[in-house]
Amino acid sequence: MISPVCFLQLTASIVGATDFALGIYNATTPEDYPIIAAAGFTLVDVRVSDPVKQMALASAARTAGMRVMANPRAYLEVPRETIDVDVDAWHLFDEPEVNRNSTSSIAGLYARVRTWDAETPGVIVVGDGASASRFSEWADVIALDWYPVPHLKLQTLSTEMAKAISGSAGKPVWAIIQAMDWRDYPKRNPKA
Repeated sequence: MISPVCFLQLTASIVGATDFALGIYNATTPEDYPIIAAAGFTLVDVRVSDPVKQMALASAARTAGMRVMANPRAYLEVPRETIDVDVDAWHLFDEPEVNRNSTSSIAGLYARVRTWDAETPGVIVVGDGASASRFSEWADVIALDWYPVPHLKLQTLSTEMAKAISGSAGKPVWAIIQAMDWRDYPKRNPKA
């Protein structure tokens, strides 16, 4: 049996992870970053609310040779050039259709971030492909967070990606691939 780390390294080499980001969420222990990078990941989402911790995580990710996606909210009150966070993307909203974020709050944050940092792309993660058309106006990148296991067939990912691409207004679409099973989260659906 191949170890998970070897599998991830092999997968990263096959898919050409140097050509695009192979990212990971919820990695908030900087001591793990060298291991995560060795496993083939090239981007870490350091989205935490504490700006000091977020800066430390971003720095540790860069030291480990990974790219960074971060939360801009904690920094918007000070000039961008005074913030020591080197990021490749700002994670603006996570599943706004699921979390019922208002379009005015989405438009407002996107405008603030673009004024504050016109260089770094803003990412909105949608929970289903059809929602891309609702939010692409306020994102530079659309990411699809489609997790079918165990509820639906894996093939639904390609259908949802096609919907996201169709609704993205020509903007890049990133796939957030499910790496867990909802059965591990009984609070969400204990009958699954």
